[in-house]
Amino acid sequence: MRNKIIVALLFLFASAVTFAASPDYLLNVDALQRETIDIDAMSWAWRITNDKDPTYDDLKDSSGGWIMTSDTKALFFTKLKNILNNKASRPLTVEETKKRDETLGQIRRLLSSAGRNTAPKKSLSAEMEAPASSSPANAAPAQDTGKAPSTLNAVLSEVDIIQREMLDIDVMYWAWRVTDLQDITYTKLEEYSKNWVMTPKTKELFFAKLKKILDSKTGRSLTAEERIKHDESLERIRHLLSPGMYDTALVNSLSTEYCIELDARHWAYRVQKGEKVILKSMINWNLRSDIHKQLMDKIKENLPKKLEWLNKEELYKLDACTKKLNTL
Repeated sequence: MRNKIIVALLFLFASAVTFAASPDYLLNVDALQRETIDIDAMSWAWRITNDKDPTYDDLKDSSGGWIMTSDTKALFFTKLKNILNNKASRPLTVEETKKRDETLGQIRRLLSSAGRNTAPKKSLSAEMEAPASSSPANAAPAQDTGKAPSTLNAVLSEVDIIQREMLDIDVMYWAWRVTDLQDITYTKLEEYSKNWVMTPKTKELFFAKLKKILDSKTGRSLTAEERIKHDESLERIRHLLSPGMYDTALVNSLSTEYCIELDARHWAYRVQKGEKVILKSMINWNLRSDIHKQLMDKIKENLPKKLEWLNKEELYKLDACTKKLNTL
């Protein structure tokens, strides 16, 4: 459902990566979030009361990884709680939905320009746009899967099956974005597709279908049922690309100290391999202040050392550690 994405994948992470952007971009994103905070609170209140998914506590638990300032997050939950307590939830109006979509597009462009993608080309989504490998409604900035190429290839066939199942929905969504919302062009989407986690054949089929709809001018917005189906597919893909995040027993069993050490080795190794932008972007990672400082110090401590890429077991634990550190 569209509502599930707007806060959860605009404000949050979408995969196993810690958010990184400059202070100016964060301030601009925060200003936009404040403009639609009442709409987002109402959207979530309706989901909680009408769909019973998620619960208020589930949403609160997941908020540790949101791309949102602490003050704005506190205000969001205050507004949400007031709506729930007063039993005043309702569906969004057409005008509210349009406003939310417009703001969503603005935030996407800010985040993509902020250099949020510190990942190699194998990414969960292309810069800010990602048919089938993320929900059609989120179009989140690129996310690092935290996987070595061989690990990614091992699940790519399963991801491809899910993408094929939802391809027509993806295509229809992007046709609507190109023709109605007009916040992206067909050419720009092709450019972003270079980084999609998608097989060449599926990508070719996607663009063939998209061009056919654009040429026939038959694009439309998704139905509620289509959005629900796509949310479910997104969740299945997340499980495939970042399974450790869903291993609750493992997340709870790993110590904070271990996770900081593992995360630091992962990021330091990537800096050593040429991703120097991490050294600048990590200053603004959205973590609890003491965890943030410990992680940055440990990354710098690891830089002179001879490091190796994490092994399969460590990569699995890295997913769990990402979940842990973002929810402390």
